[in-house]
Amino acid sequence: MAILTKTPVRTVFDASNAAIGLAEFQTDEVVSITHGGTSGNSISTAKLALSLTDSNIRSLLSVSGSGSYDNSTGIITVTGGVTSVGGATSAVSNAQVAAAVVAAGSLDTANVTERNNLYFTNARSRLAVSATGSINYNNTTGVFSFTQGNTDTIVEGVTNLFFSNARSRNALTAGTGITISDGTISVASALDYGLIDGAVTSSNDYGSI
Repeated sequence: MAILTKTPVRTVFDASNAAIGLAEFQTDEVVSITHGGTSGNSISTAKLALSLTDSNIRSLLSVSGSGSYDNSTGIITVTGGVTSVGGATSAVSNAQVAAAVVAAGSLDTANVTERNNLYFTNARSRLAVSATGSINYNNTTGVFSFTQGNTDTIVEGVTNLFFSNARSRNALTAGTGITISDGTISVASALDYGLIDGAVTSSNDYGSI
């Protein structure tokens, strides 16, 4: 009985990854993992791809440059490179990084796009202010002005009262021999004045007038 050797076939994909037909496998051709293969062109490579253990994955990695790699633990160690940021050599905060960048002169508000936290401008400051009462305010120029008021623009309180004739007259009290009528002060009886020792005296003692 003759032994038949069969050549496996593969799906042919175009540049857009669409299947367009079948073709026989050629020597060293592989089927990628994306298309359900192992991406290996040998039994050992195919077996490795099909048995993804930590050890197998670590064995596929390597490090070049200023670093080292332990393929038994999977730990990559970086040597050299950055040793400090803004003078900090241990844990570095975002604030330290920002301060170092600003100190280096490579970053300022001209480089930062304005978002919700708005930058200061004269126009924004002026629009945030208002005035009431006798104070006038121009929010375009930022100029305040004051209009001097008078008693016509001030509300009378309960302690410091405005002057009036009626209040002035009501504040007066007539003593003995004196009458006050509608703001007019008069003597109630005739007085007999004479000169005694050069002083003006009265026969009646009216006290101070």
